Order: sequence, then structure tokens, then C-alpha cells
Amino acid sequence: QSISHNPLLMKEGIKTAYDALDIDTLRENVWESIEPLYLEKTKVLVDSYEMARSKFLGSDDLAQIARAALENNISTLLIEADRIIPGKINLETGELIRGELNDPDIDDLLDDFAEMVFKNKGEVVVLPKERMPSDTGAAAIYRY
Repeated sequence: QSISHNPLLMKEGIKTAYDALDIDTLRENVWESIEPLYLEKTKVLVDSYEMARSKFLGSDDLAQIARAALENNISTLLIEADRIIPGKINLETGELIRGELNDPDIDDLLDDFAEMVFKNKGEVVVLPKERMPSDTGAAAIYRY
């Protein structure tokens, strides 16, 4: 910390030289430092989603998320890690078209949502299934 001027540098860190640890021990030490921050951030995100949803400013309905993404109306999108929902979005109407991944015209809806939100300067956060506030695979907080 005396060398770096990075404002994001954590006060508590690993006190051992990185090259003195094997990769697994280093990973464990890093996770031990970061886990409390991660848990707090995910809690804040999920709480924000629940509050937004209670005010009709959020949804976990995939069709509504598709339309909101097309309208640049998603500020934060929560995506379930390791989940794939085969389909595509009609970019004219926002309609979801379901299909099978072996069809070359079909993609992963969650990936498409994430790309659209990211391109529109929204935040995309991937959460493990047990941290998701929904079982649909996605949850969106709207801009307005």
C-alpha cells in the first residue's frame, strides 16, 4: 500500500510474497480476503433487485427482460452461472423464440441478454444458482 496509489487496493491483504505460495494456497488466501466483500456485494444486489421488483422496476420474467433490454431499460442484470436457456430474441418485437441449441439459428438467451445490457452500459453480474433471487436464470433491475 505504501507503493500503490490504487484507491481500490484492499487494506487487508495477503502478507506473504505471492511467489512463496503454491497456486492452491494463494487461491485460498485470496478467497479468504475477498469472500466477505463478495458476499456483501451479492447481498446488496439481490436486496436492490427485490426492492426494485416491489416497485415494478425489476423482473425475472424472461420475456419482460428481453423487451427491457431492447429498450435499453436495464441498469443491472443478474445471470445464473452455468445456465443455458436455448432461444433467440426477435430484435423487432422483443419476442422470445425457443429452440434447441443444435439449431444454428438458436443461441443462449441469457448470453444474449448479457450482451445487450453490457452494450448499453448496464451492469451484468453472474451469480451462482444459490445466490440468485429467482429460478428463471435472470433477474433485471430497470433504469426507469
